[in-house]
Amino acid sequence: MRFISHLVTLVIAVAVIWFAIANRHVVDLTLDPLPLSLRLPLYLPVLVAALLGLVAGGIISWRAGRARRTRLRLAERERADLQRNLDRSEAKERRRTPRRPARRPRRPITLMQHLDGASVAAALPYAALVDAIEEAFRDGVTTPLRHHYEIEVPAGSDGAMLVMPAWRAGRYVVVKMISVFPDNMTRGLASVLGTVVLIDATTGQPLATLDGPEITARRTAAASALAARYLAHPKASHLLLMGAGTLGGHLARAHAAVRPIHRIDVWNRTPARGENLVEALNGEGFDAHTVHDPEDAMRTADVISCATMSPDPLVRGAALKPGAHVDVVGAFRRDMRETDDDTVRRARVFVDTREGAFAEAGDILLPIAQGVIAESDVLGDLIALCRDEVRGRTADNDITMFKSVGTAIEDWAAATLAFETARESKP
Repeated sequence: MRFISHLVTLVIAVAVIWFAIANRHVVDLTLDPLPLSLRLPLYLPVLVAALLGLVAGGIISWRAGRARRTRLRLAERERADLQRNLDRSEAKERRRTPRRPARRPRRPITLMQHLDGASVAAALPYAALVDAIEEAFRDGVTTPLRHHYEIEVPAGSDGAMLVMPAWRAGRYVVVKMISVFPDNMTRGLASVLGTVVLIDATTGQPLATLDGPEITARRTAAASALAARYLAHPKASHLLLMGAGTLGGHLARAHAAVRPIHRIDVWNRTPARGENLVEALNGEGFDAHTVHDPEDAMRTADVISCATMSPDPLVRGAALKPGAHVDVVGAFRRDMRETDDDTVRRARVFVDTREGAFAEAGDILLPIAQGVIAESDVLGDLIALCRDEVRGRTADNDITMFKSVGTAIEDWAAATLAFETARESKP
């Protein structure tokens, strides 16, 4: 390749000299130009040199390209050999190294679950719910006093908003927001509406929302049944329901979970609603009847469960038979009461929580304010009963009374049981 390059250079130099001789007159004007016949032979070597230069250049370019392709093939072959050697080394290393167990996949982010009314009902059978609430009262749940806000309703009965938080360290935080609007019955809506939020008490992550009315109805009924477990006569079989609203059926079923209830009398201000509840209870195997004179039914009932919005007393203490148990669930404001003075005077009185009862239970506060009973006549609450710190029923003839205000302890127990039951039942 170097020889060809030198030869081309020599030929080009000779051609340039030859061309200069043929055209010497251009440089030296004193010389006469050669005749054309003599100049043409001199041009021929120049043309030959040019052709040889082109051919030599092509040969040089071809040879250089072939050499470059050869170098690339050799380099590619060397890279392939090196990769094969690396693959063989890695394969040998893998054979010598024991296989590591597969890494467990990361747990996906937990999506917030929602339990509607039907799901809550399926997850909270009354017997299990009563036990769960008893455990919560016995072992303790942190429950600040609930917030209660009055809400004015133009041209109607005022409503109320309740916010009830509760938590147990290391488990769950439960917050319930409930609205109570008595006039909703005329609007085709439930008088009690709301929702419950369940949160991980370690991370603060919201885990579930639950249907508030279903949680409220079931935990309220189960709390009454829990009180009846300690206060009602063990052989109580006759229940008088006063009020056939949202809670009526729940109270009947809950009491039947702790006592051998069979006969159920139902009184309601609107007879049609009472008849609907009686029909439903009869379909479940109870011996249910509507009554028009509640005072007369009180004389034979073993358990009287009152759940109304009445601001005035409905339960007459003079009509209660010895051994009766009065369950007072409605009348949620300080100026409302469902029991008269004779009832609280004759009965051994208990409440769900002392703090709640002395803050807003009209059935307790009004007779205390009137001097009918003293605070000391409220003998205990569900916390004391569940921890065996106070005796409930002491004799067969005792008349007992339980006033339920509602506490977030019950919401915590119900929401926790519903969430964990629903989670365990998922495939």
